[in-house]
Amino acid sequence: MIGRAQIVMTEDIQQFLHAMHDQHPVSDGKQSMRGGTAGHIPFLNQPKPIQKLMHRLTPAIIGILGHDQWGYTGLWSTRLPKDGWHVKHTHPQGWMSGICYIDVPSNISGLLEFDDPALPAIAPCTGNVVVFPSDTVHGVSRYDGDKPRLTVAFDLLKV
Repeated sequence: MIGRAQIVMTEDIQQFLHAMHDQHPVSDGKQSMRGGTAGHIPFLNQPKPIQKLMHRLTPAIIGILGHDQWGYTGLWSTRLPKDGWHVKHTHPQGWMSGICYIDVPSNISGLLEFDDPALPAIAPCTGNVVVFPSDTVHGVSRYDGDKPRLTVAFDLLKV
């Protein structure tokens, strides 16, 4: 099962997360991302732009899943520059996982791809939210845009 929704993305959220990434080193290859930056997003004492994002993201996830019997177990942001990508992986710490596209330049590359041939690759688009089972093998193809691509990813646990 892959669920999708669309949320309104605003410049203050985008600017805050880009500024956060400006302070992080490029990925060392210990996680799935190659060539970009990643940063943890706290659950408590969230800055206003993150609170705003979560007030949009959480209802979208509830709409996709059809219930609110879950909680966040992980929340982070990634920024991919030209030639960045993610190796195929799963999220063993979650029940469901997902991605919210925060800032995607017009270049359609860096597709969300699944190992299951029955699941279509998903083209990134600002404001799109995609949710899928955490044990689904997935990755991101090489991104070839001239401006960085920014996302927020998350893991969920059923309660």
